[in-house]
Amino acid sequence: MKKYLPVVFALLMISVLVLAGCATSSTTSTATSSTTSAPAKVTLRLVIPVPPGDKLTVNAEELAKGVSQRTNGQYEINVISGETLAKVPEYMDAVRTGTVEMASVGLGMFAGAYPQLVEIPMIYNNVKANAAACKPMADLYNTFLPSKANARAVAIYTTGANDLVSKKSVQTLADWKGLLIGTVSPQLSAMASNMGAASVVISWVDCYSVLEKGTVDAVTTSTQWTMISKLNDVSKYYVRFYGSPSYNTYLINEDVWKKMPKDVQDIFTEEAWRVSGDLSNIHIQAVQTDKAELEKLGMTVIDIPTAERDKWIAANAATFDKMIADLGDFGKQVKAIAEDVNAKNP
Repeated sequence: MKKYLPVVFALLMISVLVLAGCATSSTTSTATSSTTSAPAKVTLRLVIPVPPGDKLTVNAEELAKGVSQRTNGQYEINVISGETLAKVPEYMDAVRTGTVEMASVGLGMFAGAYPQLVEIPMIYNNVKANAAACKPMADLYNTFLPSKANARAVAIYTTGANDLVSKKSVQTLADWKGLLIGTVSPQLSAMASNMGAASVVISWVDCYSVLEKGTVDAVTTSTQWTMISKLNDVSKYYVRFYGSPSYNTYLINEDVWKKMPKDVQDIFTEEAWRVSGDLSNIHIQAVQTDKAELEKLGMTVIDIPTAERDKWIAANAATFDKMIADLGDFGKQVKAIAEDVNAKNP
């Protein structure tokens, strides 16, 4: 019996080593499986300049909700209203550098750095035409934004037009003469000059203060900003002539975008266009509701007839044509989009 003990002992040791190896392999396999099945959560910061509770902020929160639900919480969007992480003029650069991952902002204010973002005054007939241009303009912007600005327009929605809030009645081309107007872009300044007014470029957030101080007679702004910033307290007239198209864009850092799996990119795109469509529809309907709201606030709303608006366009024709020509082939595509949507929305 003694002569068999070494053999038995050896067999026992082999069994222990084999079992230990199996346990290690099983543990490793389980750990690996756990790691691959639970990808890291990604949180994207989305800045938006309007305050909490504003329809644009609520819309961004709807986007966040849709993305979170459809990615099972893997991707979360943290909507940050106001100017907590970046000032509005810095939004584009903040997205480009990754200071924030996303922004909802009008791109026209950044035309100084990116000329293709210029908003040509009176290029669209009305808000329906402006809304119809959103998708083709997003596609057009994305021919240069990723390479030039390290950003991508996931979706675009119209916020209506920049019109005229004035202390004086403006109903005809002659009424522009002698006015000093605070405009939110050099293009609108050029338009005002062609109409016979003097102008100075201001930030849209300063509309209230310059009207209150009497620095200017009028400002270019939207119905929404008029109500949000209570411009009715410092001015009497809102003049609607669809002066300048107004887009807000859901912008995302291109490096962040490239890291997303294709199915997640599709979810972002679908959800962004879904909520953008909702907002565009709200602003189409607001043509009537905003007028009623402004009148409740004591303002007189002046709607410029098509025949009179055509005179204003004619006074600016050379300037508008040059703005488009300066953009080369890109400008030709912008003009083609405008002609198409205007024909469908006279």
